[in-house]
Amino acid sequence: MTDDDRTFPGHVSLEVHYDHRIRDLERFFDNQLVTLEKLFDVHIQSLDEKARLLRESMEHRLSALNENRESLKDITATLLPRIEHDRDLERVNEALQQFRTFKDGLMALATQKSVNISYVLSAIAIVLGVIALFERIYKP
Repeated sequence: MTDDDRTFPGHVSLEVHYDHRIRDLERFFDNQLVTLEKLFDVHIQSLDEKARLLRESMEHRLSALNENRESLKDITATLLPRIEHDRDLERVNEALQQFRTFKDGLMALATQKSVNISYVLSAIAIVLGVIALFERIYKP
């Protein structure tokens, strides 16, 4: 009988004891491994969910930015800067001044023309009046 085969009352052999201990440790590590796998799966799922939510949030922000960019395009297409407005207003005012000068010239021409016409008509009236006067005077 060897020392390893000896058992004392109430005691187990070292081989059995270490077999039990190794099996207990294997079960413990297996349980720990299963628990870690479950935690890892939960963590992966939460990371996937987080990535999905971040993607949706980013898409929402990008669509809002695209809308802002479109409205800015509309604004730049329909509005003009103050410098251009002032330059265009100055050109319009110059053209308006030229138009007023032209209009005043036409009014002056029209007034001169009407004066000339009235001179001609008055001259004709004077001639007719003188003829009528001579006719009355020299009529027997």
